[in-house]
Amino acid sequence: MSLLPALVVTYVLFGLDLALRPFIAFGNPPIEPWRAPYFVLPFVVFIALNAAPMTVLWASLSIGLLTDLISGTYTLDGGLQTVCIVGPNALGYLAAGWVVLTTRAIMMRRNPLTFIFLSMLAAAIASLVAVGILACRQMIGLGEPIRFVGTEQLSARLIASLLTGISATVLLFVFRPLTSVFGFDEPVGRRYSR
Repeated sequence: MSLLPALVVTYVLFGLDLALRPFIAFGNPPIEPWRAPYFVLPFVVFIALNAAPMTVLWASLSIGLLTDLISGTYTLDGGLQTVCIVGPNALGYLAAGWVVLTTRAIMMRRNPLTFIFLSMLAAAIASLVAVGILACRQMIGLGEPIRFVGTEQLSARLIASLLTGISATVLLFVFRPLTSVFGFDEPVGRRYSR
């Protein structure tokens, strides 16, 4: 995988994520910005469908870490300060990349519905892992207590996972022509193999 095009696309998608999600979110966007489609996660799915296994795991972990650093701020219980929690999205994106990596052998990679379905599935898995880590952090009492209600977070993020199918449909038309730019080989099926 070529690193420079991947960094440029990641930068642009994080810009879209930060700029568009508050405006297209359902509900109360300043408080709950999670009810909007993800833009970065379909790129992780695109990498997971086409790249080598170690590249997939490192790319999904690093993109998840960037997600934590950029948008992983939570309000403290007092309501006056925010804190950045590093780790939940990184591990969630790693789990999502791993699931797509293990299931890509049985999927038809060139089918657009595969990309859309796997984007929604990866978003749901990343959401489950992130909310699970935050809930465990809250139960154990590690660090500063944050304003966190697990059921609200989980329902909002699962709605966002379903809405990710819309953004994945649009992004598919951007990613598909860029397959060779990223250095991915076109999948060639074997004919008459044993």
